[in-house]
Amino acid sequence: MQRRVSDPEQREALLRAFADHLRPHLEAVRRRIPEGKTHPVQSALFGAYVALLDDYIATSEKILTGSHPIDQTAVENSKALQLQIKKIAEWIALHGEFRDYEAGDFLVETGYSYTRATEILDRAKKSRAGAPHSAAKRTIDALEMKISAPSLTWSALADKTCDCGASKHTKHCAERVRKNVASLKNLLASYPDHWPPRSKRN
Repeated sequence: MQRRVSDPEQREALLRAFADHLRPHLEAVRRRIPEGKTHPVQSALFGAYVALLDDYIATSEKILTGSHPIDQTAVENSKALQLQIKKIAEWIALHGEFRDYEAGDFLVETGYSYTRATEILDRAKKSRAGAPHSAAKRTIDALEMKISAPSLTWSALADKTCDCGASKHTKHCAERVRKNVASLKNLLASYPDHWPPRSKRN
């Protein structure tokens, strides 16, 4: 068992490296935000992700430029932002990029040096497939269909998006689609700057 690292310089080195790594990722994602009229759900998720990541990088910089010992309030804010970013990243297949920082933080917590942590992450990146989360994509598609055609029933949406493999989808398929869409809408409701779509606002 390796000794837990207590030196704050190790944590700061990791934080600085991944904040630097996330800046170009942030700009790349910002350029990929889908057009809101044709893809309102994807646009809202990407917009919320970008806003949260912006806040996360700013919080990281506050920690790095602050006094010693490290500002614990900023650290707690950083952790809260991590959780929110992770939730949205899983919906839009960007979880790999952000998990790099989380994994690095865990490795340092459990005793690895900053250098050793980054070596492990570099190896992991080479083997990571980065495949989209197809269930999430189907739920996004279902909600976007429902927005563009509100009269579509859940049964009709199940016919279009359910992947249970059955030749004929049942009321259980429709209910699963409805619940998944409701879960996504609950997440989106946490980000009123991005949801609902502007065209649907009063």
